[in-house]
Amino acid sequence: MRTLSLLLVTILSGCVLFGAPPPSTEVVDVAVADVAVDFGGVFDGHSSSSVFDIRVIEPGLMDRVLLQPELLRLDEDGSSIELWTQRLLVAALSGRGAVLTGPPVPGEASPVPPERAPTAALTDVVFVSGHDLFDVIVQESMTGVRVATRQHPSQGSLCPEARLELGYVQLEATVQRLPDRAIAALVHEAALIGGPEDPVVTAPLPDPEAHPEAFCAGLIDLFAATERMRRTDRRYAVAAEALAALALDPLFVGPLPGLGPDDPPEEEAGADR
Repeated sequence: MRTLSLLLVTILSGCVLFGAPPPSTEVVDVAVADVAVDFGGVFDGHSSSSVFDIRVIEPGLMDRVLLQPELLRLDEDGSSIELWTQRLLVAALSGRGAVLTGPPVPGEASPVPPERAPTAALTDVVFVSGHDLFDVIVQESMTGVRVATRQHPSQGSLCPEARLELGYVQLEATVQRLPDRAIAALVHEAALIGGPEDPVVTAPLPDPEAHPEAFCAGLIDLFAATERMRRTDRRYAVAAEALAALALDPLFVGPLPGLGPDDPPEEEAGADR
Protein backbone atom coordinates (compact mmCIF):
# COMPACT_ATOMS: atom_id res chain seq x y z
CA MET A 1 0.00 0.00 0.00
CA ARG A 2 1.37 3.33 -0.94
CA THR A 3 1.85 5.76 1.96
CA LEU A 4 2.06 9.49 1.46
CA SER A 5 4.16 11.23 4.12
CA LEU A 6 4.87 14.83 5.03
CA LEU A 7 8.39 15.94 5.92
CA LEU A 8 8.28 18.08 9.02
CA VAL A 9 11.45 20.09 9.69
CA THR A 10 11.58 21.78 13.08
CA ILE A 11 14.34 24.25 13.81
CA LEU A 12 14.89 24.94 17.48
CA SER A 13 17.02 27.88 18.48
CA GLY A 14 17.64 29.60 21.80
CA CYS A 15 20.21 30.57 24.35
CA VAL A 16 21.05 29.87 27.99
CA LEU A 17 21.52 32.82 30.34
CA PHE A 18 23.64 32.23 33.43
CA GLY A 19 21.73 32.99 36.59
CA ALA A 20 18.31 32.78 34.87
CA PRO A 21 15.64 30.97 36.88
CA PRO A 22 14.85 27.41 35.84
CA PRO A 23 11.74 26.89 33.70
CA SER A 24 8.51 26.34 35.59
CA THR A 25 7.51 22.72 36.09
CA GLU A 26 4.06 23.52 37.42
CA VAL A 27 1.38 21.27 35.98
CA VAL A 28 -1.87 23.01 35.13
CA ASP A 29 -4.90 20.93 36.02
CA VAL A 30 -7.36 21.17 33.12
CA ALA A 31 -10.92 20.22 33.91
CA VAL A 32 -12.56 17.76 31.50
CA ALA A 33 -16.11 16.66 30.76
CA ASP A 34 -17.62 13.92 28.62
CA VAL A 35 -18.15 15.04 25.01
CA ALA A 36 -19.87 13.07 22.23
CA VAL A 37 -17.63 13.38 19.17
CA ASP A 38 -19.18 12.39 15.83
CA PHE A 39 -16.43 11.46 13.32
CA GLY A 40 -18.91 10.46 10.62
CA GLY A 41 -18.02 13.40 8.39
CA VAL A 42 -14.46 12.22 7.74
CA PHE A 43 -15.44 8.98 5.97
CA ASP A 44 -16.75 8.14 2.49
CA GLY A 45 -15.94 11.50 0.90
CA HIS A 46 -15.83 11.34 -2.90
CA SER A 47 -14.30 13.52 -5.61
CA SER A 48 -14.99 13.04 -9.32
CA SER A 49 -13.71 14.82 -12.42
CA SER A 50 -14.38 12.00 -14.89
CA VAL A 51 -15.58 12.84 -18.41
CA PHE A 52 -17.61 10.46 -20.60
CA ASP A 53 -18.33 11.11 -24.30
CA ILE A 54 -21.72 9.60 -25.08
CA ARG A 55 -21.05 10.02 -28.82
CA VAL A 56 -18.34 7.36 -28.51
CA ILE A 57 -19.93 5.09 -25.90
CA GLU A 58 -22.05 2.61 -27.81
CA PRO A 59 -23.38 -0.92 -27.31
CA GLY A 60 -20.54 -3.40 -27.54
CA LEU A 61 -17.83 -0.85 -26.75
CA MET A 62 -16.48 -2.93 -23.86
CA ASP A 63 -17.01 -6.38 -25.39
CA ARG A 64 -13.27 -7.00 -25.85
CA VAL A 65 -10.94 -4.74 -23.87
CA LEU A 66 -7.25 -4.46 -24.71
CA LEU A 67 -5.12 -4.15 -21.57
CA GLN A 68 -1.91 -2.22 -22.04
CA PRO A 69 1.41 -3.66 -20.79
CA GLU A 70 1.60 -1.26 -17.83
CA LEU A 71 -1.61 -2.73 -16.45
CA LEU A 72 -0.24 -6.25 -16.68
CA ARG A 73 3.10 -5.35 -15.11
CA LEU A 74 3.27 -4.26 -11.46
CA ASP A 75 5.61 -1.46 -10.42
CA GLU A 76 7.99 -2.29 -7.61
CA ASP A 77 6.85 0.74 -5.63
CA GLY A 78 3.17 0.34 -6.48
CA SER A 79 3.10 3.89 -7.86
CA SER A 80 0.49 3.19 -10.52
CA ILE A 81 -1.25 -0.04 -9.54
CA GLU A 82 -1.07 -2.53 -6.69
CA LEU A 83 -1.56 -6.28 -6.83
CA TRP A 84 -4.94 -6.19 -5.11
CA THR A 85 -6.24 -3.23 -7.14
CA GLN A 86 -5.05 -4.92 -10.35
CA ARG A 87 -7.02 -8.05 -9.46
CA LEU A 88 -10.06 -5.99 -8.47
CA LEU A 89 -10.04 -4.06 -11.76
CA VAL A 90 -9.71 -7.22 -13.85
CA ALA A 91 -12.56 -8.83 -11.90
CA ALA A 92 -14.72 -5.71 -12.33
CA LEU A 93 -14.21 -5.74 -16.11
CA SER A 94 -14.74 -9.46 -16.63
CA GLY A 95 -17.65 -9.49 -14.20
CA ARG A 96 -19.43 -6.99 -16.43
CA GLY A 97 -18.97 -9.23 -19.47
CA ALA A 98 -15.76 -7.89 -21.00
CA VAL A 99 -13.30 -10.29 -22.61
CA LEU A 100 -9.81 -9.08 -21.71
CA THR A 101 -7.05 -9.21 -24.30
CA GLY A 102 -3.36 -8.38 -24.17
CA PRO A 103 -0.80 -6.95 -26.60
CA PRO A 104 0.28 -9.11 -29.55
CA VAL A 105 2.58 -11.98 -28.67
CA PRO A 106 6.10 -11.52 -30.14
CA GLY A 107 6.48 -13.57 -33.31
CA GLU A 108 2.72 -13.99 -33.74
CA ALA A 109 2.04 -14.44 -37.45
CA SER A 110 -1.68 -15.07 -37.85
CA PRO A 111 -3.87 -11.93 -37.75
CA VAL A 112 -6.69 -11.63 -35.25
CA PRO A 113 -10.08 -12.35 -36.84
CA PRO A 114 -12.27 -9.21 -37.00
CA GLU A 115 -14.86 -10.73 -34.68
CA ARG A 116 -12.16 -11.18 -32.03
CA ALA A 117 -10.43 -7.84 -32.44
CA PRO A 118 -10.38 -5.53 -29.40
CA THR A 119 -13.26 -3.05 -29.25
CA ALA A 120 -11.70 -0.75 -26.64
CA ALA A 121 -8.34 -0.05 -25.02
CA LEU A 122 -7.73 0.74 -21.35
CA THR A 123 -4.62 2.89 -20.91
CA ASP A 124 -2.88 5.23 -18.45
CA VAL A 125 -4.26 3.33 -15.49
CA VAL A 126 -3.54 4.47 -11.95
CA PHE A 127 -5.35 2.50 -9.24
CA VAL A 128 -3.75 3.02 -5.83
CA SER A 129 -4.56 3.31 -2.15
CA GLY A 130 -2.88 5.14 0.69
CA HIS A 131 -3.34 7.42 3.67
CA ASP A 132 -2.50 11.05 4.33
CA LEU A 133 -3.27 13.98 6.60
CA PHE A 134 -6.49 15.79 5.63
CA ASP A 135 -7.77 19.13 6.94
CA VAL A 136 -10.90 18.75 9.05
CA ILE A 137 -13.34 21.09 10.76
CA VAL A 138 -14.81 20.67 14.24
CA GLN A 139 -18.21 22.21 14.89
CA GLU A 140 -20.70 22.11 17.74
CA SER A 141 -23.78 19.96 17.27
CA MET A 142 -26.97 19.32 19.21
CA THR A 143 -25.37 16.36 20.99
CA GLY A 144 -21.70 17.40 21.19
CA VAL A 145 -19.31 18.12 18.33
CA ARG A 146 -19.09 16.87 14.76
CA VAL A 147 -15.88 16.41 12.78
CA ALA A 148 -15.87 16.56 8.96
CA THR A 149 -13.39 17.03 6.15
CA ARG A 150 -12.84 20.66 5.23
CA GLN A 151 -14.55 21.63 1.97
CA HIS A 152 -13.64 25.32 1.89
CA PRO A 153 -11.02 27.50 3.66
CA SER A 154 -13.71 29.83 5.00
CA GLN A 155 -15.49 27.15 7.04
CA GLY A 156 -15.47 27.93 10.74
CA SER A 157 -13.99 25.40 13.16
CA LEU A 158 -13.30 25.01 16.86
CA CYS A 159 -9.92 23.61 15.77
CA PRO A 160 -8.80 25.63 12.72
CA GLU A 161 -5.54 23.71 12.28
CA ALA A 162 -6.86 20.20 12.93
CA ARG A 163 -5.81 17.40 10.59
CA LEU A 164 -6.60 13.68 10.71
CA GLU A 165 -4.86 10.80 8.97
CA LEU A 166 -7.42 9.21 6.63
CA GLY A 167 -7.31 6.39 4.09
CA TYR A 168 -8.15 6.94 0.42
CA VAL A 169 -8.36 5.18 -2.95
CA GLN A 170 -7.71 6.78 -6.36
CA LEU A 171 -8.55 5.55 -9.87
CA GLU A 172 -7.48 7.14 -13.16
CA ALA A 173 -7.69 5.72 -16.67
CA THR A 174 -8.26 6.51 -20.34
CA VAL A 175 -10.72 4.44 -22.38
CA GLN A 176 -10.41 4.51 -26.19
CA ARG A 177 -12.72 3.01 -28.77
CA LEU A 178 -10.99 0.74 -31.30
CA PRO A 179 -9.96 0.78 -34.05
CA ASP A 180 -10.38 4.56 -34.44
CA ARG A 181 -8.97 5.32 -30.94
CA ALA A 182 -11.72 7.84 -30.18
CA ILE A 183 -11.65 8.71 -26.48
CA ALA A 184 -14.73 7.38 -24.71
CA ALA A 185 -13.76 8.36 -21.17
CA LEU A 186 -11.18 10.15 -19.09
CA VAL A 187 -11.59 8.67 -15.63
CA HIS A 188 -10.50 10.45 -12.46
CA GLU A 189 -12.17 9.25 -9.27
CA ALA A 190 -10.98 9.48 -5.66
CA ALA A 191 -12.65 8.56 -2.38
CA LEU A 192 -11.98 8.38 1.32
CA ILE A 193 -12.52 4.93 2.77
CA GLY A 194 -15.57 4.24 4.90
CA GLY A 195 -15.79 4.13 8.65
CA PRO A 196 -17.66 2.25 11.38
CA GLU A 197 -21.43 1.96 11.63
CA ASP A 198 -21.29 4.04 14.80
CA PRO A 199 -18.84 6.93 14.31
CA VAL A 200 -19.68 8.61 17.65
CA VAL A 201 -17.19 8.36 20.50
CA THR A 202 -17.90 9.79 23.95
CA ALA A 203 -14.80 10.71 25.93
CA PRO A 204 -13.61 13.26 28.51
CA LEU A 205 -12.20 16.37 26.82
CA PRO A 206 -11.28 19.88 28.00
CA ASP A 207 -13.62 22.78 27.40
CA PRO A 208 -13.02 24.03 23.82
CA GLU A 209 -13.46 27.69 24.81
CA ALA A 210 -11.37 27.69 27.99
CA HIS A 211 -8.64 25.36 26.71
CA PRO A 212 -8.86 25.20 22.89
CA GLU A 213 -5.38 23.74 22.30
CA ALA A 214 -5.88 20.96 24.84
CA PHE A 215 -9.35 20.23 23.45
CA CYS A 216 -8.12 19.94 19.85
CA ALA A 217 -5.12 17.81 20.79
CA GLY A 218 -7.36 15.50 22.81
CA LEU A 219 -9.82 15.15 19.94
CA ILE A 220 -7.07 14.20 17.47
CA ASP A 221 -5.62 11.68 19.94
CA LEU A 222 -9.11 10.26 20.49
CA PHE A 223 -9.54 9.53 16.78
CA ALA A 224 -6.14 7.82 16.54
CA ALA A 225 -6.71 5.74 19.68
CA THR A 226 -10.23 4.49 18.88
CA GLU A 227 -9.98 0.98 17.44
CA ARG A 228 -13.08 1.14 15.24
CA MET A 229 -11.82 4.25 13.44
CA ARG A 230 -8.74 2.51 12.10
CA ARG A 231 -8.11 1.75 8.45
CA THR A 232 -8.78 -1.87 7.42
CA ASP A 233 -8.25 -3.89 4.25
CA ARG A 234 -12.00 -4.42 3.99
CA ARG A 235 -12.73 -0.67 4.04
CA TYR A 236 -10.13 -0.08 1.34
CA ALA A 237 -11.64 -2.86 -0.80
CA VAL A 238 -15.19 -1.50 -0.47
CA ALA A 239 -14.04 1.99 -1.51
CA ALA A 240 -12.10 0.59 -4.48
CA GLU A 241 -15.07 -1.47 -5.66
CA ALA A 242 -17.27 1.62 -5.53
CA LEU A 243 -14.77 3.62 -7.61
CA ALA A 244 -14.51 0.85 -10.18
CA ALA A 245 -18.31 0.83 -10.52
CA LEU A 246 -18.44 4.62 -10.97
CA ALA A 247 -15.78 4.44 -13.67
CA LEU A 248 -16.99 1.36 -15.58
CA ASP A 249 -20.79 1.26 -15.37
CA PRO A 250 -21.33 4.22 -17.78
CA LEU A 251 -19.24 2.36 -20.39
CA PHE A 252 -21.28 -0.85 -20.40
CA VAL A 253 -24.45 0.03 -22.29
CA GLY A 254 -26.88 -2.40 -23.89
CA PRO A 255 -28.99 -1.96 -27.03
CA LEU A 256 -31.02 1.23 -26.85
CA PRO A 257 -34.79 0.51 -26.63
CA GLY A 258 -36.96 1.48 -29.57
CA LEU A 259 -34.12 1.75 -32.08
CA GLY A 260 -33.73 -0.54 -35.01
CA PRO A 261 -30.41 -1.41 -36.64
CA ASP A 262 -30.87 1.40 -39.20
CA ASP A 263 -31.90 4.04 -36.62
CA PRO A 264 -28.79 5.18 -34.74
CA PRO A 265 -29.22 7.54 -31.77
CA GLU A 266 -28.71 11.24 -32.31
CA GLU A 267 -25.24 12.52 -31.55
CA GLU A 268 -24.96 14.59 -28.42
CA ALA A 269 -22.20 16.57 -26.81
CA GLY A 270 -19.82 14.88 -24.37
CA ALA A 271 -21.18 14.46 -20.86
CA ASP A 272 -19.45 15.65 -17.70
CA ARG A 273 -20.07 14.36 -14.21
